[in-house]
Amino acid sequence: FEVAHDPKRPFVITAGDGTITVLGTRFSVRHVAGRTEVTVVEGRVRVDLARSGGSAPATPVVVTGNESVIAERGSVLVIGRTEGQVASELSWRQGQISFDQKTLGEIALEFNRYNRVQLVVEGEAANLRLSGNFDTGNVEAFARLAHEGLGLRVERDGDRIVLSGM
Repeated sequence: FEVAHDPKRPFVITAGDGTITVLGTRFSVRHVAGRTEVTVVEGRVRVDLARSGGSAPATPVVVTGNESVIAERGSVLVIGRTEGQVASELSWRQGQISFDQKTLGEIALEFNRYNRVQLVVEGEAANLRLSGNFDTGNVEAFARLAHEGLGLRVERDGDRIVLSGM
């Protein structure tokens, strides 16, 4: 989002049990499976969350440029980022996804957001950690690299590509 600050008309996003109020900024919000992540490119964003169990709201957190907030089950973590880390985290806007020591299971979930053909990782292969940059829409090339570079077994099953240990 890119939003100009207007105190008379606040831009508010609801994600799970929390709200994100824009204070004039460029930022990204992602809410998946009860976890909300807000990454601020520039400006400021206020994040208000319900306490665990949905009771009274917790103290709001204000994040600024090159910061991220991760909120889950009433807990909040604010992380300082470099410009490069923010750019990497938001690379999906240019059709890229970037990983730094993510598990193959996490990588598969990210690819699956963008593709009809879904990656399925079985067994211990899900715990392998990888870094790299990939086209969001080229899941077949990623599977080929997993086979050639990691020695994983790759089986196509309709709209699924199953990766498993050799």
